[in-house]
Amino acid sequence: MPLINGPIPSFYYVPLRSLTLNGQSIPVNSRHVMLDTGAALTMLDSDLVQSLEAGVKNIMKLPTVQRPELSLCFDIRSNRNVRYPIITFEFDGVSLTLDVGHVFMFLDANTACLAIISSGDADQPGVIGNRAQVNFHVGYDLDNRKISIAGVNCAYF
Repeated sequence: MPLINGPIPSFYYVPLRSLTLNGQSIPVNSRHVMLDTGAALTMLDSDLVQSLEAGVKNIMKLPTVQRPELSLCFDIRSNRNVRYPIITFEFDGVSLTLDVGHVFMFLDANTACLAIISSGDADQPGVIGNRAQVNFHVGYDLDNRKISIAGVNCAYF
């Protein structure tokens, strides 16, 4: 996928074309996102996060709990066979499909929280944080201004 210019030249930006939740498209307002291994969480514009949270609530159908750390948390003690959603980021020619470990943080044995938060408005670039990049090789070809992403099981390294 192509690297594009963003507001901070030392960061790597890519065009985010769409986001899907269990195969259903969610409108994307932001023009680009930054790949950031220094940020733990993924941060997207507030409209996108609100739509994503509504969809996740609809899929999971579990009671929510208030936690100061993250905006959407579920009480999972009543259902140990939780059906977690699949979220896919679509870039130019590359799909990044995230599983439960990329998308949720387990704050304790009874609480699962969405690890995607609001970065503010769509004029600010979103961030794909390091949690979403776990078990992916991310290659940076700066000469040709391209980024490649490939899934890998890092437990074998």
